[in-house]
Amino acid sequence: MYQVVRREMFRWACGLALALAGGSLVGCSQELQVDEYQFTCDPAAVGQCGSGYVCRPVPGKNFSACYKLGAEPQEDASTDATSDTAPDAPSTDTGVDVTPDAPSEDVGQDTDTSTCGPEICGDFVDNDCDGVPENGCTPCPYNESSDGACGRAVLNEDGTCVAPPDYRAVEQGCGMANNGQLLSDGIDNDCDGIVDEAVADMVTTGNDHACMLVQGHVYCWGQFGAENSPSRMRAERIPLSPNNPITMISAGGEHTCALASNGEVFCWGFGGRGQLGNSQGQSSDNPVKVVTQTNTSVSFHKIASGGAHTCGITRGSNQTPPSVLCWGDNDKYQLGVSGTNAYEKGPVAVDHDWQGRPINLGLGDLHSCAVSQSSDPNLPNKLWCWGANGGGQLGQISTNVGDSADPLEVVLSNGIGAERVDGGFGHTCAVSSQGFVDCWGLNASGQLGTGDTNDTQAPTPVQNTPQFKWVRAGDSHTCALERDNSRPYCWGSNVDGAIGTGSVPPTQYTYPTQLGTLTAANTIDAGRSFTCATGRNDNVLCWGLNNKGQLGTGNTDDAASPQPVLCARANN
Repeated sequence: MYQVVRREMFRWACGLALALAGGSLVGCSQELQVDEYQFTCDPAAVGQCGSGYVCRPVPGKNFSACYKLGAEPQEDASTDATSDTAPDAPSTDTGVDVTPDAPSEDVGQDTDTSTCGPEICGDFVDNDCDGVPENGCTPCPYNESSDGACGRAVLNEDGTCVAPPDYRAVEQGCGMANNGQLLSDGIDNDCDGIVDEAVADMVTTGNDHACMLVQGHVYCWGQFGAENSPSRMRAERIPLSPNNPITMISAGGEHTCALASNGEVFCWGFGGRGQLGNSQGQSSDNPVKVVTQTNTSVSFHKIASGGAHTCGITRGSNQTPPSVLCWGDNDKYQLGVSGTNAYEKGPVAVDHDWQGRPINLGLGDLHSCAVSQSSDPNLPNKLWCWGANGGGQLGQISTNVGDSADPLEVVLSNGIGAERVDGGFGHTCAVSSQGFVDCWGLNASGQLGTGDTNDTQAPTPVQNTPQFKWVRAGDSHTCALERDNSRPYCWGSNVDGAIGTGSVPPTQYTYPTQLGTLTAANTIDAGRSFTCATGRNDNVLCWGLNNKGQLGTGNTDDAASPQPVLCARANN
């Protein structure tokens, strides 16, 4: 059984160069998702469609599909003189005509072959009466055969790609344009008044750009390339190899890195401080592979990007425990190495006894943090931070601690082990194993969530909060997701609307504040004066400052409430 519309692929509003051109949609659906029927099926089989659906022939097609009950095509129970394109009920005839049908009658059921002839490619008619339209025709070179009906797109005699009825061919193929490039059709398929909104698995934010992960592919918007690259107002795909899908992405200040399924890491954007990790120290619009300075590949398990540096946790093995490697700017020892080098062009090891296995990373503008897990399940996780400490972001109670190349242990206020950590411009926040959040460092905009604007070097509980499972620190604001229902909260600077309450002023919130319109999210990330999140339907939303197109809304208008990220049009 193949799918007419693959829901796991075609659930995006962004992203499909394949679009239903009209006539077959009934009511509204998700963007580019068929509401009328889901999958093809065998009418003779039982239980293929599931509860609430029934298997019926698809009008105008040579296959059957699962329809919602009440929306299935109806057979005429009188004569075979109307256009139902399928055999009539047994009470009318046997479903097989002994003479060729008139054009208005059901097709594909003839026993008279006097009108049969050679197959004509591109008309999607069964000219040779073998029961399969376009049988023997050459598929389009960029055709995605797994996409059901569109997978039967063929080359016409003049060399053009022709799509089946109700579908359209885009660029050189029917399916996804540009051999996998996801593009929008420019149609408001879900009737919500918004065209081309994106759907993704996760989102990450930098200074003036953001990126999303869409089933192994990466899309970015804003100013995400090298220093002279133009800003993009809509999400555009990053050219990464399709052989190893991307599993994790992390945006830094002016660069982004992606972790592939085989452990390789690729980075792009500004690279003048070595943050791309390809041992060149140069910027690149296109992804470059992270290698050591001896041109050796490294296999990573997790990655995180900071202002102008990047770190990763290696995969490790039974014989070799995972380690933390960093590259890029080291002006404040944020790479965890001392010495005279202002930056490193390739990965270097953070030489430290983690007292267990490093499991999570969180990088700020000029500092880095890691969570390690003991081999003893009775011992709590440990939190370590290193790099710049000018704002107290290393979480040390003593006021005598300056910048540090050595990872320093951070003890949370309740003494419980940390699960996640993230760094902002000059502050740090961590979630404990029990869901409590501590923050420390600079607090001029209330980004610590302590109810005031006093800086603090010691981890301090965020006030008036539920239990959280996720925390992300931006330049001067912070966001988190509630543990039980994934409700997003933000606090700190709201000068550009980054808190997402729908209004400015107030210009700051010193307590965690619920967003006005977004009641639940799967992921969230805080950038420089803007925020992005993936909603519970995997739709991607951004709000706040938009001077470089970092909201992905197709313009540069700031927004104080969540706005859908749009995808590049197929005709762009």
